[in-house]
Amino acid sequence: MVRKEQGVVFSDAAMQDLRLLVTTVATVMTATEDAVRNGQPISVEGLHQIKQTTRAGFDHVKQAHFDRISSGVCPPQAMMLFNDMSSALVAIAELCWNILGMRVRRME
Repeated sequence: MVRKEQGVVFSDAAMQDLRLLVTTVATVMTATEDAVRNGQPISVEGLHQIKQTTRAGFDHVKQAHFDRISSGVCPPQAMMLFNDMSSALVAIAELCWNILGMRVRRME
C-alpha cells in the first residue's frame, strides 16, 4: 500500500523476483512448520539442501536486482524498498534455518 501511495513502481522482473523470494521462503517456512508442529524429522543433509536451494534463489535475485540497478531500470526509491523487502525475507529464512537446526540437533 505504501509503495503505491508513494508512487514506487517495480518492474515486471522485480515483481517476479519478489514472488520467487516469497515462494522460496514459504517453502522454508513449511518445512519448519512440519518439523515443529508435526514432528517431521529433518536430517543434517535435508537442512543443508534447504539452505543451499534457498541461498541459490536469494543469490539469483540479488544478482538480477544488481543488474537492474546498474542498468538504470531500478530507481532509487524502488531500490530501497526492494532491498528492505528482500532483507526481511532473508531474515525470515535464516530464523527458520535456526529453528530447523535446533530440531536436527535434538534428533541426533
